[in-house]
Amino acid sequence: MNKNLASLTSKELLILNYIIDYIKKNRRSPSFIEIQNEFNYASVNSIQNFIKQLEKKQYIKTFPNQKRQIQVLSGPDAFVKETEKNLSSSPSRIQEINIEAVVAAGVGIEYRVFDEKIFVDKSMLPKGNHLFAVKVQGESMIEDGIFDGDVLILSKEKDFIQGMTAVVSLDGFATVKKLYRKELEKKLELRPANSKFKSIFLDQDKFQIEGRVRALLRKF
Repeated sequence: MNKNLASLTSKELLILNYIIDYIKKNRRSPSFIEIQNEFNYASVNSIQNFIKQLEKKQYIKTFPNQKRQIQVLSGPDAFVKETEKNLSSSPSRIQEINIEAVVAAGVGIEYRVFDEKIFVDKSMLPKGNHLFAVKVQGESMIEDGIFDGDVLILSKEKDFIQGMTAVVSLDGFATVKKLYRKELEKKLELRPANSKFKSIFLDQDKFQIEGRVRALLRKF
């Protein structure tokens, strides 16, 4: 084991630990595309750069003529100690967020539980706790820049804000819309951001606001 391993950035640690876990489970190394998909990077070039840095710091070795080309050079204990050292010296800038559901931007679809995670730089996130994510299916919010396949970061909110974009569930189905309260009618308007769609009106005791949209992630 190399006792003089160079320190790692938080992102390098995440990728390195993913590679180790993948090898433990699959008995082979992950491909660059698999690493890219795991961390939601737009380009595989970013992963290639991380791999070059890990190899330069002597944590791994690559074999360019092979598809699954990554070899781990040190045992798991070395990585655990290195991870602890880095996290104790500087807080990680990466936050793990659960993707909890697919929600409709259009006709409501079942609000089903997911077991998926994304890793996001904290500088891209709003302050506060209780953040979670959902995937968008549909086109009713495209005029607000929310497209099919986008990932939305939401926060649990106690206060209602007129016109906020949020995920609303009703009888096990969910949708993302702009919300407006109609106090005289005791209704909630779910307003789309697409001229091809019409607003939906719900009785105020018939729905649940799951979370307010605070950020958006998109793959290109």
